[in-house]
Amino acid sequence: MESAKISNAKLLEAIVNAIHEGVVIQDLQSNIIAFNQQACKMLNLSASQLLGKSSYTPHWRIIKENGQAFEGREHPSEVVTHTGVPQKDVVMGVYITEDDIRWISVSSNKINLEKEELVFTTFVDITKLMESKKELERIRHSVEVLVKASADLTLDVSDKGYVYKLYHGDQRVLFMPPEYTENRYLQEVFPGEFGLKVCDLITLAIQTKEVQYITYQNPFNPEDLRWFKASISPYKDHQQRVSIAISDITKQKTLELEKEELDTQMFHAFEYSPIGMAFLSTDGHFFKVNPALCALLGYTKAELLSLSVKSISVEDEYERDFPNTRLLLSGELSSYQTEKRYLHKQGHYIWGRLAVSVVKPSEKREAYFIVQIMDITEHRQLINRLEEQKTTIEKTAHELESKVEQLEDFNRIVAHNLRGPATNIHVVSKMIRQETETKERNELIDLLEEASMNLVGTLQSLMDVLSIRLNTDISLEDCSFAQSLEGIKKSLFQEIAQVKVDFETSFLVETIPYPRVYLDSMLYNLISNAIKYRQADVPLIIKISTYQKEGKTCLEVSDNGLGIDLKKYAKSIFQYSKRFHKSIEGKGVGLFITKNQINSLGGSIQVESEPMKGATFTITF
Repeated sequence: MESAKISNAKLLEAIVNAIHEGVVIQDLQSNIIAFNQQACKMLNLSASQLLGKSSYTPHWRIIKENGQAFEGREHPSEVVTHTGVPQKDVVMGVYITEDDIRWISVSSNKINLEKEELVFTTFVDITKLMESKKELERIRHSVEVLVKASADLTLDVSDKGYVYKLYHGDQRVLFMPPEYTENRYLQEVFPGEFGLKVCDLITLAIQTKEVQYITYQNPFNPEDLRWFKASISPYKDHQQRVSIAISDITKQKTLELEKEELDTQMFHAFEYSPIGMAFLSTDGHFFKVNPALCALLGYTKAELLSLSVKSISVEDEYERDFPNTRLLLSGELSSYQTEKRYLHKQGHYIWGRLAVSVVKPSEKREAYFIVQIMDITEHRQLINRLEEQKTTIEKTAHELESKVEQLEDFNRIVAHNLRGPATNIHVVSKMIRQETETKERNELIDLLEEASMNLVGTLQSLMDVLSIRLNTDISLEDCSFAQSLEGIKKSLFQEIAQVKVDFETSFLVETIPYPRVYLDSMLYNLISNAIKYRQADVPLIIKISTYQKEGKTCLEVSDNGLGIDLKKYAKSIFQYSKRFHKSIEGKGVGLFITKNQINSLGGSIQVESEPMKGATFTITF
């Protein structure tokens, strides 16, 4: 062996040069440091051309079995060098000359020699084996052609249309006896245009080296409904001959015709359907739409095909479809239906009942959705009107129940509050009739007058409450909270000046559509109560604010007065003639009237309070 690093061992050299395999030894830098004579001979290289080179030197052209070039890192020795994994029987084609390829089978492994790690590669010449393999492939292809041609009946035909041999199958496909076909020209077997067309296809098959096909019916009998297919296949190893395989394809053709008819029916069902229909790609773009969908959405066909379903959908409703589309694509769902809105070209929304299914043609073709949209805008509008009517009826029923409850409450109030004054009048009147002394009669008359005035006052309060409950047509005004407060300050000027009230205001909501008389009355009652029930030795602070909460306007009035013990009076705080500070004069009607005013317009009032810590009243309009 010739070597730059290994010692010249005569015996080893003789043995290595005597074997039929080529041997190459490389260091871990891929440099060839040793080789045998067979390596030079097989590769048609001299010792100087090998020594010190690598297996992937650029001027060496090496290919794979499929004709692609071997990349450097794919060479067996390189794989062993970088991975340590032995390589065995790797087929490589080495260009000896431009037209001569030497095929070799290569095996590589690591060895340790004198404490040095090297890559040991052997290879054998398999050129003849590869040529045999190629010949075998050619023969196999010819066999495949014959196998494919053996469907029903096969003809061995020349490039001029001469029939050398007929391989028997179903003889009925010839429309004539076999002996009339062999050793004759196709123009004689199939006269007229059909025979000429077959000959043209034979020429085309030979020229293009591709299989040609023709489907036909019996050229001699128009009443024969059978269909046939001829496959004209050129031989690879014979430029002047073809194999013609003739098969009865009546069943297949019948299915094709039925499919064509079905496709026509589907086309008509799609194009002329009164329901909007479309084919939708999995990324949400239209690629086929029918006229009904165009009319429904107001777009032309070209405009719709340039849009995505997202661009005409309400965003949250569009995203709501994602789980269903994923289930369709995974096969967990065959179809689904829902109702959603779509943006019309003119800018308004229409309601549609959506039905979606998925089509998965094959692994090579992408799936797509079939979408059907029925216009249910009028239906939804009707439902909305019915819901509105239902809400109105429920509200009316609730109001009636509330009115009945209020009347019952009012009846109890009348019975309770009129009984006392009426009884006093009755008793005093009876006493007047019995009294004879003028002085005492006059005193009784004074008592009668006082009882009468109390009765009138009670009746007036009850009439005020009744007026609030019955007055449903009171007009609304654009009321300013700040202006209403200024009006109340003027009305309570003396009380405010005497007590020195400190007002703190924050009107985040400045105005509200509301009956002005009601708003003024509410503020008056709450502010006058705060002044009346203040702590004597504490400067009075009244805080008034407005704000929005859950889409509604709120008015909050708080003070630092005596407060109310809600543990005792929570249920009766807004009842008629209820008083919680007996030492302070009052009728207990203000909060009752305020609550009725608020409730009559659908609002509510809440209170938070503790004794000696003031009270906070919150009105929600």
